[in-house]
Amino acid sequence: MNSEIMSFLLPQPDLLQMSFFAFIWGLTILTGLMVALQAKPNGWEKKWRGGSLESSALQADHGSVHDLSETVATAAEKIAGIMPGMLLVVGLLGTFLGLGMALDHASTILQKSGNASVGAMGGAMQDLTAMMQGLGTKFKTSTWGIMAFILLKVWELALGYESRRLAWCIAKVKDQLAISQEKREAARKAHDVFLHKCMANTAKYLSDAMGKQADAMKVQWHQQLELSSNAMKARKISCWCRDSRV
Repeated sequence: MNSEIMSFLLPQPDLLQMSFFAFIWGLTILTGLMVALQAKPNGWEKKWRGGSLESSALQADHGSVHDLSETVATAAEKIAGIMPGMLLVVGLLGTFLGLGMALDHASTILQKSGNASVGAMGGAMQDLTAMMQGLGTKFKTSTWGIMAFILLKVWELALGYESRRLAWCIAKVKDQLAISQEKREAARKAHDVFLHKCMANTAKYLSDAMGKQADAMKVQWHQQLELSSNAMKARKISCWCRDSRV
């Protein structure tokens, strides 16, 4: 039983099977290694900063946490997201190609045996029987695609890079929101201080202006009193002069 399973899973010395086997499992191993090496905070930080650790492109208000998590995903993670489905389709493609080639071969055998002798008919039936016995091997590529699909999904769950990246984005957003809150608080305090200084300067200016105006009015009032006093003295002198003439 085990030998039959292994015989079915391993490719036969056939160009089509060997090509699909190398393609499917080569991409599976390459994708798993790329995700394990690149799905790390350093790569997410580089994507967050727009490809350079010296710049800062993304901000916390550029979208939801899930949107930011998708944005900072590395190329390996994005490839790993589509690779299982693609390998599954490639496996089905290999199966359909194998079945199509087998059916074409069977059609050719039947056409040749149409007007052949009894001996030729026996040879054609033997060829057709051998082809039908190997028909099950055409489903190997589909099996490889399904196995690669399951393996990559299990590898994704084992690494947990989706949840780790989301948690990293949440922490990043919290840090940026805290920094933004501190900046807003500092700006509000600076505005309050500036407003207080403006009000104090305005009050001082008004106080000085009112003091100067009061001093000016006081001087003017003294001048008017002096003028009134002089006028009264002039009247008294005028009256005295008239009385002395009389």
